[in-house]
Amino acid sequence: MTEYATIDHAGSESDVVNRKARRIATGFKRDDDMEALLELRTNHPKRFAELPHRNRLGLAYYGLARAAAMQVALADEDAA
Repeated sequence: MTEYATIDHAGSESDVVNRKARRIATGFKRDDDMEALLELRTNHPKRFAELPHRNRLGLAYYGLARAAAMQVALADEDAA
């Protein structure tokens, strides 16, 4: 059985999901170009919409990894 088979798709927390988020967060590295695209998405949505799909998709993955890293950092801070 793979990890994917044990994920609760109803949105409830599970150990598998938490471990996966921690792995993603551990590998996260800040990227100035992606941060600029995040600003573009927020401040100039029409210009952002004109970007190629691969850039927007890459930004989506970057944003998820960034959010996971922030969540793990907060959880570690709370545990300390």
